[in-house]
Amino acid sequence: MPATIAPPDPRLYVILAEAGFSDDIFNARQHRGCELVEQYVLHLAVDLVERLGLDGPLAEGRGVDDLLRERGFAAGFRLPLRWLLERLVAAGLLVREGVAYRLPRPLPPAALTELRHEGLACDPSYAPTYALLDEAAAVYSRVARGEASGERALFQRVA
Repeated sequence: MPATIAPPDPRLYVILAEAGFSDDIFNARQHRGCELVEQYVLHLAVDLVERLGLDGPLAEGRGVDDLLRERGFAAGFRLPLRWLLERLVAAGLLVREGVAYRLPRPLPPAALTELRHEGLACDPSYAPTYALLDEAAAVYSRVARGEASGERALFQRVA
């Protein structure tokens, strides 16, 4: 199922051209590629919430500190966890009620394979971006448990 991505306002390209930017850099393909990466990040966030076992507690409503304590996550995971939750708030999948976050309905299934395939079909030069996002998501659980920092976990895998 192709992702639904609205084209940018055509006036954008006029403004960019007037500023000296060519359509070799800013064009419809580049726009679609970036939007597909953005959708992929959202679907990774959905997948991570499920992998971290947060969907159940979030259905009842929980604050970041509650989730850290209940799930046994490291205190240093507070900011990445808040980012994850805020990403879902921005997408309308999670609501913030004071300091608590709540899932108003079950999360939609993550379509990572489909989005990655569509993104690479649109522009294969995005392959390193998808690879980096996948690696970052793969180490999220270790970071949550305090077994490693995000940088250390990610770059040890690369080295």
